[in-house]
Amino acid sequence: MLQPQRLQRLLTTSYCGRDLWQVCQTPSTNQILWRRWQRGGRPGMAVVATRQLAGQGQWGRPWHSDPGGLYLSLLLGETPDPQASLLTLGLTLAWSVAVALETWQPTWQGLQVKWPNDLVWQGAKVGGLLVQTRSGSGSRPLAVGIGLNVNNQPPPPGLALKAILGSRVDLTAVAAVVIGALEQGFETWHNRGWSRVQHHYQAKLWTGTAMAQVNAAGLLEINGVTYAPGEFSLGYKG
Repeated sequence: MLQPQRLQRLLTTSYCGRDLWQVCQTPSTNQILWRRWQRGGRPGMAVVATRQLAGQGQWGRPWHSDPGGLYLSLLLGETPDPQASLLTLGLTLAWSVAVALETWQPTWQGLQVKWPNDLVWQGAKVGGLLVQTRSGSGSRPLAVGIGLNVNNQPPPPGLALKAILGSRVDLTAVAAVVIGALEQGFETWHNRGWSRVQHHYQAKLWTGTAMAQVNAAGLLEINGVTYAPGEFSLGYKG
């Protein structure tokens, strides 16, 4: 089980995760996060749950959220640009989390990203994230929700980090790594832009049997055809 006080000691972030709200069970950590934002919550605040009853991924797909996984929502900050691409932010965050996890645990070398926002290991889904926004006064607050299979037993095509490692994983330490990666990924995207990340994302892209690449707008290109999220799926192995 995640230990919030120890998590605070493990964090190396400037602001993300310093205001942490832990719940045992909730329909959605994102719902709690946005309620706290409406009451004056500041960037960096986080909500983590032991179990979600109605966790969702892209397009409202259900995310199985049994105890043992990491179910986290984080208010990242704001963007004054109404045209800023949430797609490229999501890509940047997924890449940042994958790199941070395999740096922390060398056994996980080989983690990849599946466009647009999933983490995979040899074609099996390890986690996914979803970026959301709300209307603000002249700017848009940005939040990310992430679900990560750690010590839980996900249904196919899911795979837990525990299964890759071969032993139980320190959930609290993983949470610290993920929060740090999300802060770093957001700051990179906000200050330097997607162009600084695009080729790194491409290098970690899992494409299955397709010859795919991700372009400057964050869209998927296969055989000269461009796809937006929801128009094409690379699928999963098995």
